Amino acid sequence: MASPRPVAVAVIICFPSTPQHTTPSSDTSQDAPQPAFLLVSSRKKKHLHVFPKGGVEQGETSDFAAQRESWEEAGLKPNSAVHLTHLLTLHDPSPHILSPSTDRESPSFVASCQYSFELFLLPPPEPRADRSTDDAPSHDEMNADDTANLADSASLSTSATSSVSSISSAPSSASSSAPSGHPLSSSAGPIEPASSALTEPYSLAYLSPTWPESTERTRIFLSGWDELEKTVCWGRREDVMRQAVRSAKEWVDDWWKRTGGRIEDAEMSNGVEEEENERI
Repeated sequence: MASPRPVAVAVIICFPSTPQHTTPSSDTSQDAPQPAFLLVSSRKKKHLHVFPKGGVEQGETSDFAAQRESWEEAGLKPNSAVHLTHLLTLHDPSPHILSPSTDRESPSFVASCQYSFELFLLPPPEPRADRSTDDAPSHDEMNADDTANLADSASLSTSATSSVSSISSAPSSASSSAPSGHPLSSSAGPIEPASSALTEPYSLAYLSPTWPESTERTRIFLSGWDELEKTVCWGRREDVMRQAVRSAKEWVDDWWKRTGGRIEDAEMSNGVEEEENERI
């Protein structure tokens, strides 16, 4: 019997423009600041950007798979991001090749993929004087305890060591429309990357200068929820991504109002949610 392919999606946020995030305020009534998001270019449509994502392999949890894909596609160093929560699970609108029906409203419709959206936070990096991307560890220099499982899953290759920029923006000449069959949302426009002056400490602390798909993808930090929605909501998955962005915003806003942005409180809250799910 056909079943959707499980795919993990990493929604990775940070707050580079908020100094108070390093020492959160006790005033939890304030609204959450605008975060920045780590995105990668689409492999087939390089002028468009997506969340890091990929198939969940046998024996993996969706959050582990999301971290592995973040390393493979964006070079996010293993175990550097804090897993905040599982946001939601959504189905791809396209049918599975073995789906008995292609009508999405039919009870016998089987989606091609099932997306598990996982939310991660990059904590404020520790200040490091005169650090450059050349100081980032190579594949072989990474801590073995942190990378053993990820390396096995990703089949890391030391040949993927060509020199690339740690962060690059989309080409300024990018087309405003996608290839035939994948129309962009009418709100889509030129990509506006977050200020490099604000995101550079995160790039240096969390992103490796070389990574498995460094020759296939570029990566950017994008600032603000509106920009994120306009950027990732395109093609056949537009509605799916729009739901995911809104779910992430609701979760982050609620977390910030409850805790003032304290990471330990987010982890504690997530642990309670997981226990409740296990009881169910």
